[in-house]
Amino acid sequence: MKKFLLKTVLITCLFVGLLTSGLVGISVWVKRNHFENQHTEGNLLVIKPDHHYDLAFMGISHARMFSRYANHPKVEAILGKDILNLGRGGGSCGVNEQLFYLQYAYSQGVKIDTLVYVVSPVLMYAGFLNRATDTFNSEPFEFGFLWQYLRFPAENKQVRIWSYMRSKFGPHWVRTAPDTKEVMTDSLTGLDSLVVQQGFKDSYKDGFNDTIFQYNAQQMEATIALAEQHNTAVIFFFPPALFGQWPGHAETLAYFQKLGKPCYDFSEVIKEPRLYYDNHHLNSEGVMLFTEGYLRAVLGR
Repeated sequence: MKKFLLKTVLITCLFVGLLTSGLVGISVWVKRNHFENQHTEGNLLVIKPDHHYDLAFMGISHARMFSRYANHPKVEAILGKDILNLGRGGGSCGVNEQLFYLQYAYSQGVKIDTLVYVVSPVLMYAGFLNRATDTFNSEPFEFGFLWQYLRFPAENKQVRIWSYMRSKFGPHWVRTAPDTKEVMTDSLTGLDSLVVQQGFKDSYKDGFNDTIFQYNAQQMEATIALAEQHNTAVIFFFPPALFGQWPGHAETLAYFQKLGKPCYDFSEVIKEPRLYYDNHHLNSEGVMLFTEGYLRAVLGR
């Protein structure tokens, strides 16, 4: 019996060792490429330990669009700031995991002068974002990251961790390389109300559940507290959309205005279809015009 148990333990240790070696080795292979914020949807590939950033963007895809398609260095140039973008799009990350990303960045010695949180009613009402299990699939495997997340309270944690580890053995991850697309030129010719209504249905799968809103509000306030502990100022803004305000805008705006932090509502400032690649994401020309026309006055030097 003792020999059987010893053999089982040895086999288990061997399996864990091989699994870990594979996870680390494949991630080292991917990280040999040089990634910048405009090259990837992941965050661990671009966080520079012990680095000082003027600004850090957070949020869902409305934050990430300031980096995608080679927008990142252009936005930095317009604002005259060194920027870290921690936003995660693709319906894969909610307020809770955004808080974890910020916590992890601070643990790496990162210093941030101002946290710029790009907010919307979707972020606050969509409980499915906090339940998403593919949140970390675009991240390299790192022991420190996993260890911290094991101690972080979250929904679907076990499934998310399993998805994170399993994704490292797929061909998609092995072939991961910097996204070299230089500009997003797609544009709309007008507002399609049917597409907008379907988009609302997809974004509000959980309805307007006050329990979800209050949970996300608690995580948002924890984010502010964490930032203040690290001497980081916090600013919120609502990004523009071709249709203007999302459902639930008034309630969401009222909440952020009560937090006592600068909060800017830009939801209605750009109504030209040619500046959007869909009904609520600016194309590269739109991002530059918005950054120059509105963000520079708030965030620029």
